[in-house]
Amino acid sequence: MENSEVKDIIPYSILKKAISHIFANVDDDDFEIEYSPDEPLLPQIESFANKHSINLEKGWKVEAAKSAKSFLKKKTNDNIEKKYLDFWKDLFGKFVV
Repeated sequence: MENSEVKDIIPYSILKKAISHIFANVDDDDFEIEYSPDEPLLPQIESFANKHSINLEKGWKVEAAKSAKSFLKKKTNDNIEKKYLDFWKDLFGKFVV
């Protein structure tokens, strides 16, 4: 996907908590309703923030990544959609020599 970043290989469901935290003060709209799984996630977050005049703090992506890491450390493979596990195995398997 064009405009994608590494974090776009992490599903929204894993980043949901961090995203909800970023938009906690938005009362009249819901990111999850506007989210499209067919588009890169990060530009959608930036667009939603801009729409609601939310200044994304420097390092917000790092904090989202930390949240994802924390989530993944607590889960087993059974808690993650198989399509993502297969995608990650295929992607990172290409780096193994």
